[in-house]
This record gives sequence, structure tokens and C-alpha cells, in this order.
Amino acid sequence: MRIDRLDLLRYGKFTDRTVHLPPAGQDLHLIVGPNEAGKSTLRSAILDLLFGIETRSRYNFLHPYPDMRLGARIERGGESLDFIRVKAQRNTLRTPAGDPMPDSTLAAWLGQADRHFFAQMFGLDHQRLVDGGQQILSASNDVGRILFQAAAGIGSLGEIHARLEQEADTLWAPRRSGSREYFKASDDYDQARSDLEQATVRTRDWLEARQQVDAAREALEAVRAQVGELEQSRSRLERLRRVAPLLASLREHERQLAELGEVIELPEDAGALLEAAERESALAEQTRLVFEKRLGALREEQTRLSLDPEVLAHAETIEALAVRRASLVNHERDIGRREEELRLLRDGIGAAARQLRWPEEDEAALATRLPGRPVCSAIDDLARRHETLRQNLEAAEDGLRDRQSEAAAIEADLAVLPTVVVPPDLADAAARARALGDVEAQDQRLGRQTDRLRRELAQATLALGEWRFEPEVLRGLMIPSSAEVGAILQQRAGIELQITRLAERIEETR
Repeated sequence: MRIDRLDLLRYGKFTDRTVHLPPAGQDLHLIVGPNEAGKSTLRSAILDLLFGIETRSRYNFLHPYPDMRLGARIERGGESLDFIRVKAQRNTLRTPAGDPMPDSTLAAWLGQADRHFFAQMFGLDHQRLVDGGQQILSASNDVGRILFQAAAGIGSLGEIHARLEQEADTLWAPRRSGSREYFKASDDYDQARSDLEQATVRTRDWLEARQQVDAAREALEAVRAQVGELEQSRSRLERLRRVAPLLASLREHERQLAELGEVIELPEDAGALLEAAERESALAEQTRLVFEKRLGALREEQTRLSLDPEVLAHAETIEALAVRRASLVNHERDIGRREEELRLLRDGIGAAARQLRWPEEDEAALATRLPGRPVCSAIDDLARRHETLRQNLEAAEDGLRDRQSEAAAIEADLAVLPTVVVPPDLADAAARARALGDVEAQDQRLGRQTDRLRRELAQATLALGEWRFEPEVLRGLMIPSSAEVGAILQQRAGIELQITRLAERIEETR
């Protein structure tokens, strides 16, 4: 009998694990693995498979007893048997379909071998090898020793055994002898016990000594208590001696404080308030001195001044000019900036005119060459549409290349396909599929619709300019009303008008 396949369905740490053992010329299979890989579990599984899972199996740590099961396929000559072993009290053999099998099914395959014989002959492990060696060495005749001597290649095993027997006789024997080590140690032990008995104190003597020790301990505790009391008294007097001068000083200060009478209680931050008040007072004093000095200077200057009636008559004009001067103090700097901006704009206009190959003319002549606002709007619209159309064209070209590649691949596949006769069933299935409609056409139509929507989305996104967001964000935004849009356009027109007026004023100042 040989095992062709072993199924560890639910056993130990294994679940639905199969070990194949196919026949070979040298029909010997080696299963190796590191520690805890499951080699011992596999050996125990073979025993439980053939002779039943043990009542208290130790391989139920993952699968409980009712779920434990093993399977196998065994062969003998031209026969084979597939079966499953479960953990139960009876009917433990099952077919692969789960039907019960007689428990005696394997008897014809195992012969007279039982679990113990099979384990000794085919289930050896380390402990069984050790036990077998001990049985060989402890044989009652010389057969075991001869086997061990022949296997180990030791020719002097008998001499070594004789010397060990002789050495053991010098250590101990049933007959007492003063030359043997055991009896020497026994005599030493007896002498030690005799010495111990002589050194042992009698109970009465020990009790008397214990009473004396207790009395001495009580006297010692009383003396220690008296010393503690005296130490406490000394410490109290020492503290009084150290504190007496301070106490006298405290009483003197309390007397002086009582002579001062009732004192106004100040807040906790009185010191900080006093320092702040002193700083403010010093600052105010300095400020007062500065203003007094300025007042004196102004009074002296006033005495030297003489009023001019003609100047006083133009007081309102002078004040208005002063106000205008304050408003125009930065105009000179602003004029320089506007001139620089105007120069940059003119350079840009000149560069644009050269790109258009227009002759170098003044601003008025160039203005006559510019198209009207409707034409400019149309040009801007065409420019935006050009980018959208370019993207659509690229997308269409990519799609065309993909379709061409797919068509070429399909044609290549069709070229290598053999010519076969279509069976009637397949023709009927194709007719039913055609009745469902042109799925590919619908897919293409939906694809074209998706591409069109994507192009419209890209065009609408480009129309937003730099102000772009994701469709989800745009969907959540509030659309402004027509009135709000009109107000923004009106505000923009006003800003453009102000820019034009400022440009005219800059031109006038030049």
C-alpha cells in the first residue's frame, strides 16, 4: 500500500492543504521545512488518517473537534481508494461525497498492523529513536551491546563496561566495607549528626536565655523612650534659644507699629502704580518745559511780526492755495509714472504696428487703421474658438488613430482565424443578438455624445479665461443676476472713462 495524496482538510494549522506523493522510479519522498512548518503534524496526520483521530488530539487548536477531518488516496497494485477521516465516535470514514463508509474498510489495506506497530515501524520521531537506543543498551543479554558496538564501530565496549562495573563496586555494594566511598560518607554523616546533637541547646536553657534577652530588650526600649523625651525637650529649648532674639525684635516692631496708628491699606500693585505715576509726572514736566519754551519763542516772533493789510485781504485765496498744494504735492511724481506708462504703451503700439507691417504713423493715423469694436469682438471670438477647434481636431485625430489600430488588429485576428462551418445553434444565437439592436452603434453614438459634451465643457472653460474651476465647484456657485452683471459692466465703463480722462490730462500737462 502507498499513499498517493494526503489532504489536510481541517487539521492542526492546515486548512484545505493537499500533499501530492506521485509514484516515481525511486519511490521515496522527502518533506523538509523549518521549525514549526508542520512536519510533525504531517506524521501525526498519517496515523490519524489510517487508525482514527485520537480522542484527545492536540491538533484542535485551530479547528474544533467536530470540524477536524483528513482525506487521502491510497493505492495497492491496480486498486485505489479515496476516503475522508472525520473526528467522531463512530462512522469516522466517509466517501469524498460525504457518505458513510464501514469502519472496517481499511482492514484489508492495513492487514494486521495496528496504530502502535505502524508508529514503531513507520512513524519514528526523535523521542522514539532515543527510547529505542535505551532499549538496545539496557538489553538483558549481550545482543544489544553487540548491535550497538557494531553500529558505533567501538571494539572495546566490553572492556569499558567492565571497568565501569569495577568502579561502581568501589563506590557502593550491598555488603558494608570501609574502603567503599559510600560507607565512608555514611560514617562522616553519622559523626556530623553526633556533633550536632552535642551542640544542640536544651529547651530550658534556651527559654531562660530568651527571657533574659527579652528583659534586656524591654530595658533598652525604656531607656530609648527616655532618651527620646529628653531629646525632644532639648530640641524645644534649643529652638526657644534661637528664636528669643527674633521674638524680642518682633515685639518691639509690633509696639512701634501700634504707635503709628491706623495705616491706609494700599493695593498689591501700589509700587507699580507709583512708578508709573512718577514716570508720567516727569514726562509731563518735560513736555511742559518744551511747550513753555516754544510759547516764549512764538511770543517773541509775534512781537517782531507786522500785519500786512493787503496780504490779509487774500487770506481765503492763500488758504485755498495751501489746500490745493497739499493735494498736488505728489502730482509731479505721478506725472513721471504716467509718462513712463505712456512710453511703454507707445512702444507696444509700435511693436504691434511693425508686426502688422503698417507704416510708422502717429496715434491718430494708427487709430484710423484699427477695426471697429464689432470686428474686434469677432476676432476675439474666433481666437477662442480656434483653440477649442484645435483641441477638438487633435482629439478627433487621436480617436481616428485608435480606431484604425483597432481595425488593423481585428483584421489581423480575422486573417488567422480558420474557416469553420457555423452550426445552426450559433446562427440562431447571432439572430437573437441582432434582435437586441446594434449595441456597437449605440456605444459609438454614446461615445460621440460624450466627446461632444467634453468639447463643449472645454470650450466653456476656455471662455472663462484665467478664472477657471472644476465643474463640481462651478456647479455649486451662485449665478449673478442680470442687474448685477449690468452694474459690473457699468462700473467697468466708468473705470475705462476715468483712465481715458487721466491719459488726456497727462497729455495736456506735457
